[in-house]
Amino acid sequence: MHYLLAFAMLAAFVVAVANEPAQTKDSKDSGTQFSANGYAVAFEPGASGSPHAPRFSPKGMKVTLAPAELPTLEGKNHLSGRIVVGAPDIRGEGHLLVLARSEEGKPYDLLWLDTDSDGSLADEKPIRAKPNIVRDKWWSSFKANLKVKHQGEDAKSQAVDYPVSLWAVVEKPDAMPDVIRFSREGFMLGATKIDDAEYTVAICDGDNDGLLAADDYWAIARVGQDPPLGKEMWRLASDFHWAGGRAWKIEPTSTSGLAARVVPFDPGLTQLEDELKRDHYKVDRDAPRAAKPVAFETDFEEALKKAAAAGQPCYVKFETDWCGPCKLMASIVFTAKDVADAANGIVCVVVDGDKRKDLTEKYNVGSYPTGVLLDAKGQEIGRTNGYQGVKAMSEFLRKHKS
Repeated sequence: MHYLLAFAMLAAFVVAVANEPAQTKDSKDSGTQFSANGYAVAFEPGASGSPHAPRFSPKGMKVTLAPAELPTLEGKNHLSGRIVVGAPDIRGEGHLLVLARSEEGKPYDLLWLDTDSDGSLADEKPIRAKPNIVRDKWWSSFKANLKVKHQGEDAKSQAVDYPVSLWAVVEKPDAMPDVIRFSREGFMLGATKIDDAEYTVAICDGDNDGLLAADDYWAIARVGQDPPLGKEMWRLASDFHWAGGRAWKIEPTSTSGLAARVVPFDPGLTQLEDELKRDHYKVDRDAPRAAKPVAFETDFEEALKKAAAAGQPCYVKFETDWCGPCKLMASIVFTAKDVADAANGIVCVVVDGDKRKDLTEKYNVGSYPTGVLLDAKGQEIGRTNGYQGVKAMSEFLRKHKS
């Protein structure tokens, strides 16, 4: 009887465990594994106007271009290259692309793309662009939809839509680009039900390889409780996420992004603790504000004269109107009391790097924001690159001012 009772209890335990959501090990275990359980999610391409769409793109990948003799294709001065995305064992040589211009001396405006990677452009129509000038350069931009091959769970190959943006940039309209860049355009959106609550789940490529892996991005939100999946909600697919007051991990079931599972996870800290830990700019936002923010001159030459006349150093802040970190520093760093105090006795001037190419070349500015501190004679004595927090910026100004 005791054996029968014990067996019945063990059987009941096994059934209960089998019906439970996926279990996890302690988050401190770097080898954390998940069971095959979890909550299944099926994905479809998300609409670009969706409130859940990611508001960021991976850095553009370069495709090297080489001159090609293609008399059967429209246009002149043809250039060819290949976009290599998808599973390495089945993607072949990649998607053939050909760039051409409609008229001699004009920017490139025609693009052929072997969208299904069958090696032929015969069934493809040219994608046409309207080249325009951006930051004193000619840009030719295109949008296309590739068919990327994946190996399914049933070992059969399947092709999945992979929207991309492509662009070629040249200094002069008659120049021949040596590369064209591309970046993923779309994302995948799905849903699942957990404890009678609806959850929205999204995934997107983070490195333009067309595969869903640990270095890509995902987000999850409980419908009616959590906000839409804005930019700040996306995390690496290898990372955990919060939704409905609980932590979750995602387990892709293939590289295609068509299906995955979400499983419960114990990160060892509360959601508030996690959010505070990840907020890299909190200390700068919370810094005491200055009664008067740092005052920046807008005329470089006049600022140099002013600094020379006063025998003071001159801090030159190189930025652009499209630079996010530049705007963030203007908002929370140069308005901080400690930075404003440190800038006292320094002539500060802001320079738009897109409009003053002569100065970016002279001072070797290759990225934004860049700060160059000059002495009263106009000689460089210090430099900052990238975002600088309140503490770093105030220490830099005090150090070089003294």
